[in-house]
Amino acid sequence: MNKIIPVLLLIILFSCKTSKQNIISEATPNTNIEKLDIEECMDQASLYLKTKEYDKVIANCFVVLKQDSTYWRPHILAGIAYRNMNKFPKTIYHFQKVLELHPDNAAPYNNLATIYNELGYIDISLDLYSKALEIEPVYANAYNNRGNLYIDLQEYEKAMADLEEAMLINPSGGDSYYNMGIVFMKQERYELAEEYLYEAVEIDPNFTESLLVLGDVFEKQNKEKEAKELYEKLIPHLTQNIEDNHYDYSSLLYRAETYTKQGKDELAQPDYQKANEMYNEIVEQNPDSWTMLNKRGCTFIGLKQYDKARADFNRSLLLFPKSDEAKRKLTEIEGK
Repeated sequence: MNKIIPVLLLIILFSCKTSKQNIISEATPNTNIEKLDIEECMDQASLYLKTKEYDKVIANCFVVLKQDSTYWRPHILAGIAYRNMNKFPKTIYHFQKVLELHPDNAAPYNNLATIYNELGYIDISLDLYSKALEIEPVYANAYNNRGNLYIDLQEYEKAMADLEEAMLINPSGGDSYYNMGIVFMKQERYELAEEYLYEAVEIDPNFTESLLVLGDVFEKQNKEKEAKELYEKLIPHLTQNIEDNHYDYSSLLYRAETYTKQGKDELAQPDYQKANEMYNEIVEQNPDSWTMLNKRGCTFIGLKQYDKARADFNRSLLLFPKSDEAKRKLTEIEGK
């Protein structure tokens, strides 16, 4: 296997322009945080991660890093927090630090691969997933993530092989069932798609992405009643996600699109507008993220700003020529 660490370092030096001091200064210390010992501070950060209080996660992590810059755990938690905030260069910085401190740990390879996929570095992403699986052959998450990337590349047989491995290792992993459902939907094997999407929802009843795709599968089979009933149930889930997590921009977009499918354009417009404002900020921070360009393009469609939507989808295709969503959306708005 080719060595990938020098390539990663070059990319990070080129793309991660924020200094360590600037990153630290953004964190707002939590009450009495300085009085906690290192492990208590990290345990508290883990709890903040579960409650999606990402600024507090980062604050705790940097209190620990000031005491011990060689401790890997705060880098992992800070990286996850920044990832959930869609701050990719800072995410890369921290996951790379974990990799430097523990090169035999599979997790940072998997985490970095996901970010590089977002940024369009597909070959690097595949190498990183493979490296993670070389270190830890029973790493279900890495199999699932690589399978998801193979779906984007339209290499469905490879995707199915990886997803089957992920389900074998972790039968309770809803993401793998969801991704397998995506494969079958793209192959127009709708009954199998339903089966796997239902399984994903059975594992996690709040799996909104699976519910959304299931609605699409119903529509493609002209099951209008089933689709309508599902969208009615989906709105409360999405609303709860938005209330629970300020950074859940996807749920805001999904709720807008669900309102549109219900013919409730007056409810959809405020969500499209707010989601667009949020994605503008994300794209400004991560201009080469083809996935974020696709999502912002969808908000422009909802706002009927079709020229801006076309610009985003065309740029997405420049970054990742196999972007199925970008191609599909450009066809959808052709002539508008």
